[in-house]
Amino acid sequence: MRRAIDWTAAALCALLAAPVMVVAQPQAGEDAIAQNAVAQCQGKPNLTAPVTTLDRVDYLAGFDPEIVSDDVLMVDFDVAVENVGAADAPHSRLRYEAEVYTTAGKLVEKTSNVANIFGVPAGGVEHALISIMVSELAVCLQPTGEIAATIVIRVKVDVDDEVEECDETDNAAEATFEIATEKVVS
Repeated sequence: MRRAIDWTAAALCALLAAPVMVVAQPQAGEDAIAQNAVAQCQGKPNLTAPVTTLDRVDYLAGFDPEIVSDDVLMVDFDVAVENVGAADAPHSRLRYEAEVYTTAGKLVEKTSNVANIFGVPAGGVEHALISIMVSELAVCLQPTGEIAATIVIRVKVDVDDEVEECDETDNAAEATFEIATEKVVS
């Protein structure tokens, strides 16, 4: 029997799997390249590829406790945009695309939108909260009664090219997250 979920307690209903991050070690000569990039960046901002982390997943049950067709997942991502340049970056926008896949790799939903990034001081970080709603849950229902999916999110900062930066090639990033809820259907 599926447990009805109180709307006020929905935040407690999801178990999150942490994203996998690969950290590259600098190779010989990269320090000199980085120092040269900083020298070329005098007086300009440089917004870098946003770091995206999974903030929270809320499972919101619909009215019928025996089906998931009217249920939704609300998924929030924190996007950190860093300015590694020597000058403050003015207001800009970021574009994001999110794709939701079944555990078997079938595309379930796709969404995209833009978010505002307010001025980022030199050496500073600005955060944006991105929320997506996953409504096609029936195909993500596991035989064990849980909802499981993979979300791929792509983010590009300064999408309108309004900020004159030192390096315009380091503004995009992609991250993949595995999500799963507790048992929602018995």
